[in-house]
Amino acid sequence: MGTFRSLGVGPFHTCGIRESGEITCWGSNSDGEGDAPVGTYRSVTAGGDHTCGIRELGEIACWGANYDGQTDAPKGKYRSVSAGDRHTCALRESGRIACWGANYASQTDAPMGTFTALSANSDHTCALRESGEIFCWGQGLYGQLDAPPGTFRTVAASPGGGCAIREAGGVVCWGEDVRPDLERNPVPGNFLSVHTSGEASCALRESGEIACWGDNTLAQTDVPSGTFTSLAFGPWGHICGLRESGEIVCWGRNIEGQTDAPTGTYRSVTSAWNHTCALGESGEVSCWGSNYHGQTDAPAGVFRAVHTGSRHTCGIRESGEITCWGNSYHGQTDAPAGAYRAVEVSTFFSCALHDSGGVACWGTNDWGQTEAPSGRFRLLSVGDGHSCALRESGEVACWGRNHWGQTDAPAGVFRAVQAGSRHTCGIRESGEIACWGGGGVPRALRGNDLANQTAP
Repeated sequence: MGTFRSLGVGPFHTCGIRESGEITCWGSNSDGEGDAPVGTYRSVTAGGDHTCGIRELGEIACWGANYDGQTDAPKGKYRSVSAGDRHTCALRESGRIACWGANYASQTDAPMGTFTALSANSDHTCALRESGEIFCWGQGLYGQLDAPPGTFRTVAASPGGGCAIREAGGVVCWGEDVRPDLERNPVPGNFLSVHTSGEASCALRESGEIACWGDNTLAQTDVPSGTFTSLAFGPWGHICGLRESGEIVCWGRNIEGQTDAPTGTYRSVTSAWNHTCALGESGEVSCWGSNYHGQTDAPAGVFRAVHTGSRHTCGIRESGEITCWGNSYHGQTDAPAGAYRAVEVSTFFSCALHDSGGVACWGTNDWGQTEAPSGRFRLLSVGDGHSCALRESGEVACWGRNHWGQTDAPAGVFRAVQAGSRHTCGIRESGEIACWGGGGVPRALRGNDLANQTAP
């Protein structure tokens, strides 16, 4: 438990420095990358399957996989360290760079000169010279070494390129799928929500405007102007926004017509893989996009809520009864009788919160995902193969698939909970975020001991 000073996030594991200076890691530990040596540290960085940290006196310690020498840190004192996939680079106190590990793409051939910052990712590294210019080295097949000219404040390498903040404050990115005419600057500011597909991201500002960045095949350069109240993000790359006027605008991938929003005014919008549904002002449900399983064949009638899954959809009628349509190979559209206040839809199962506070689930049960616990709840969230609910007392209860510890909810009182694919996160009453689950998390680090870091 407790708060952390900083985090080092890798592809399969994460490490954090506690207020005491000690390191705690969670996630994959197949090569010992989570077994941090004892001691106190200033910083930590997580690579593909190894980890490095700078001790209080400036020396570097590395642990985990060492097939290419990526944990053989040289002696000396350092300001910062950054781990790539199979190599590591660090900035000495003198400002010079030292790199070690795999060198199949010259990623350890550090340049001469003095630098103020560096960032390693995958098989290349970028560093910021004292003059403010950027220099990158290593793998460059996708333009990840083509940093733009000019002076910058910070630099961050990504798997296919990098991004940097100019002295004037603008953001510039380069590398795979990024062209000068597509450079975007998500201007710093305050946001209400953020959504991502893994290829592109969009965020809703407090002003109601939308900012998007990432893969341009999702048409993020066609972001509509105006003010919006909510966003719905399809995992396969389409986005829909609900304007303040109630109209819906969609953009991005349109393979199945999922961006062909109907006219009219609506109260809410929800998107799944290749289809979208919206609740009209009069309570009717409209759906569009992929209909291979009948998931857009919304029934007539008045509804108060609707939620889309990948292959089926469920809505709550004015009476509180649930009606589902679409794929029902596992009985996921066979909703139970009764009056409900909320419904959540996954791929092959669904769960709903009864007016009495109880939870009912139906559909496939290969991991116990329909075996909801008894009791009274005030909030429900459904993930890929598991679900979590917030009891009236504020405690979290989870059930279903637990291959990664995603149902091992920590003790304590929470205000919100969100179930994901392999992990779950909740917001404590104190405002701190607690997450549990994820690939290969040691049981000793799940629950109370896992990443109760303060929300940024």
